[in-house]
Amino acid sequence: MVKKKTAVFRADASQKIGSGHVMRCLTLADLLREEGWATYFICRDHPGQMSDTLKAAGHVVHLLDHKQATESDIEPDYSGWLGTSQGDDADATIKFLKDLHADWVVADHYALDYEWESAVAPYCDHLMVIDDLANRKHQCDLILDQTHGRMPADYSALVPKEARILCGATYALLRPDFAAMRETSLRNKSRDTVSHILISMGGSDPDNITHDILGLLSDFPLPEKCKVTAVVGAQSRHLASLTDCARSLPFPCDLLSNVTDMAALMASCDLAIGAAGSTSWERCCLGLPSIMIVLADNQKLVAQNLENSGAAFIVENAGLIEREFPQYINLLLSDPQLRKTMSIVSSHIVDGLGRERVAFSMEEFNAS
Repeated sequence: MVKKKTAVFRADASQKIGSGHVMRCLTLADLLREEGWATYFICRDHPGQMSDTLKAAGHVVHLLDHKQATESDIEPDYSGWLGTSQGDDADATIKFLKDLHADWVVADHYALDYEWESAVAPYCDHLMVIDDLANRKHQCDLILDQTHGRMPADYSALVPKEARILCGATYALLRPDFAAMRETSLRNKSRDTVSHILISMGGSDPDNITHDILGLLSDFPLPEKCKVTAVVGAQSRHLASLTDCARSLPFPCDLLSNVTDMAALMASCDLAIGAAGSTSWERCCLGLPSIMIVLADNQKLVAQNLENSGAAFIVENAGLIEREFPQYINLLLSDPQLRKTMSIVSSHIVDGLGRERVAFSMEEFNAS
């Protein structure tokens, strides 16, 4: 009997961290599982962890004890996200790995670096890091940074010389439904009128930026029959107030949580207002013109590169929304050709096949 190839993912989600790290790992894990791999997740039991989502997708989940995050989780120091030391986290991970021959360990965590990876590496055949900061050393065989405009030279001094470096949005880890909806979405983006606007500020949106955007739109003359859809996390503490807000708006507004078909929703929209996180690549794949709000330091490079490419407008921090958002929404509503150009430019950045390219690179290591 041929032994299944095995991948173990170390990633966390929480109310503070958000869901992006786990979701992009899940996207890759789903493909590996479809190809016959055994897939496992090691996650810290933080409030807001996503073990139910991972288990529902067919992956085995091992939860590490919850540790209270410290004040050092304020960016740009992410060490507090673990709630413990890298050494303790590595020991807990190794305890799980000792009984499992892992072909790959995949680490996606801003609080982990060379120290953790060096300890864990002897307990797997290969170690992969998913990162988008390029700010610390790594001990790995393969590193992935899906940031548009990121270059391998940004990591050349941070990883071993023999490590393979995958850089750029061509490797963006998207679920297959985005590639499947791509043609339909791009066709829809050729419309001259705006009839559907999407607001998606991420799973947690702790500062309730969604409410601010809805308030600004309520003072703006939207096109006749234009509707707005706002997507929020099911665990958002602002859900009740947003529900009341949506009912009072002068335009139709759907407030959705636990959206299972984001690709179809994005494909139906004419423009989006969203956080400058991992959903940026989803919007690009579907050619969705966007106003991006930078909500964290690690989102700045993504946003700036997309704006420089002509794929999006950016608001560099939440404090500038009231001043800058109206001019951007006015431009997008009033200029069909601008929207069409932005759609084409953004669609050339991401084609939706990144996870297949990453999985192929992993398979190449296994074959060598």
